[in-house]
Amino acid sequence: GQKVHFTREGIVVGTPGTLTATVGKDAAVAVGGSLSAEVSGDASLKAASAKVDAPTALFTGNVTVQGALTVQGGLAVSGGSGASVTGDLKTTGDVVAGAISLKTHTHTEQGDGAETSGPH
Repeated sequence: GQKVHFTREGIVVGTPGTLTATVGKDAAVAVGGSLSAEVSGDASLKAASAKVDAPTALFTGNVTVQGALTVQGGLAVSGGSGASVTGDLKTTGDVVAGAISLKTHTHTEQGDGAETSGPH
């Protein structure tokens, strides 16, 4: 059945059904230790905006962003099959593959009508 149990350590709420909380104004939760939630179905958050304020964040599965993604402070990709882009890729800086710069690499001429050498 339903239970609300007050102990010296805290409050335990148990229900085999649905638990609903309606708050007419703001709500705040301060936790002195860790906070975890385990959901057997889907979980969603709907808000005008959301902010995660933490030194690091870890997502253990795939992440899909349906809108634009703005990255400030750099971007690093490692592992998997690297990075792939469908559509245009624009940069105001250089693109370097290995040690070869797209902006400053040169080719050696091989003579009239011959192909040039590879980039270096």
